Amino acid sequence: MKILVITEFIPMPDRQAGMLRLSHFLRFLAQRHQILLYAGDAEFQCQHFGEREVKVYEDNLSRIGVRVCRGFAGELLRVLRRERFDVVLFEHYLLASKHLVLARCWQPAARIVIDTVDVVFQRLLSKAQITGAREDFAEARKIKHEELGVYGKADVIIAISHADKAILHRENERLDVEVIPLINHVPQLAEKRITNGCALIFVGNFEHSANSDAIMYFCREVMPLVKRAIPDVRLRIIGNSPTAAIEDLADAEVEVLGYVPDIAPFYLSSDICIAPLTWGGGLKGKIAESMAQGLPVVTTSVGIEGFGLTHGENVLVGDTPATFAEAVIGLHASDGLYQAIRSNAWNYVNDNYSEQAAEGKVLSFFDRLARTSVKTMPLTQTLPMKAVVFRQEAKVFMERHVLWRFKQH
Repeated sequence: MKILVITEFIPMPDRQAGMLRLSHFLRFLAQRHQILLYAGDAEFQCQHFGEREVKVYEDNLSRIGVRVCRGFAGELLRVLRRERFDVVLFEHYLLASKHLVLARCWQPAARIVIDTVDVVFQRLLSKAQITGAREDFAEARKIKHEELGVYGKADVIIAISHADKAILHRENERLDVEVIPLINHVPQLAEKRITNGCALIFVGNFEHSANSDAIMYFCREVMPLVKRAIPDVRLRIIGNSPTAAIEDLADAEVEVLGYVPDIAPFYLSSDICIAPLTWGGGLKGKIAESMAQGLPVVTTSVGIEGFGLTHGENVLVGDTPATFAEAVIGLHASDGLYQAIRSNAWNYVNDNYSEQAAEGKVLSFFDRLARTSVKTMPLTQTLPMKAVVFRQEAKVFMERHVLWRFKQH
C-alpha cells in the first residue's frame, strides 16, 4: 500500500515517547509499504532545534525507506493532488481537524486513520478534577466536542490502550477503534543491586505540563519524607525543555539535566524510577521505558492507567506523599522486593510493549485496512472546496503569467 503519514514534526524519538512510538510504526510499515511522511511544521522545528539536528532524524527515516516532505504553504494540497494514497494517517486529532476534509476531498478512495496518541479530552478532564478550576472543566468539554467530532469523520481510530478504546466507545460506540500500545526496545535484563545512597530518576518531556506538575509535587512534598529515611538519596531529572521552575529545583540532592542524547547510561546508574503523576492520559512512556531498562517504578494510580500493571507485583503505587515515600523507602530497604518488582516489570513490558510484541499488531492492522470500507464525503462539501482551490490556482496563474505584463506599464 501507499501510505501518507501527516505529522506536525519530523519524529525525534529520543525526545518524546509519542515520537518513539511513531518511529517504530514507520520502521515496521516501511518493510512492506511505500511511506511518505509530511511534516507540516518542520521549518519551525528547524528553527527551534537547528537544521543540522533535524536533518539527522530526517536522514534516519530516509535510510529505512521513508520519504520525507517538509511542509510549507500549499504543499500538502500539492501532495494530495499529485499522488494517490491507499491510507492517510494523521498523527493526532489536531492535525486531522485541520486537514481531514482536504484529504477526504482529494483522496476519496483512501482510508483515513487518526492515531489518538492519547484521548486529549480525558487528559484535560483528569487535570480539571485535580485543579477544580471552572476554566479547566470548560476546556475539557470544548476539546471533547472537537475531538469526538473529528474522530467521527475518520474510517479508523488508533487508541494507545484498551482503557482509551473503552472511553471512545462510551462516547461513540460506532467508532472503529484499533489498539496499538507503546513500543519499546527491551534489552536483556541485567543483574542489578540497589546502591546505599539510592539514586532516583525522573524522565519526562516538560512541554507537557503534567510532567512539570509531577516533579514539582515530588520535590516539594515527597522528597523530604524520603530524605529522612535515606539521607544520601539523590534525584536526577531528565527531559526535553525543562522550565525555569524545574531548573530552580537543582540543589545538592537534585540534578536537572534537561535533554540528554543517550539516556541508557543514566538508567544504568539509577536505582528507582519515579513517576509521581497527579493527572494525565494515555500510557506513560517513561514508565514502560524504565521497566524495559530493568528499573523498578514507583508511580501513582494515574501513572498506571491503561497499563494493566499490578501494585506490589510489577510496580509500586503511592497516591499520597506518605505512601509514595514509603514505596521508595521499601524498595531501597528490601533487595527481595526490589528484585521481584524489577524482574516482573521487565517481563510484563517485554510481553506487551516490546518491538517484537508490537510489530505483528501494526502490520496486521494495516493489512486489515485494505478491507475496511471508506466513508464518503457529500458533493455539497467536495465541490465547493475544489472550486475554491481552482479559483486560487487560477488567480496565481493570472498574476504570474498574464497580469505582470500590465504592471510593467
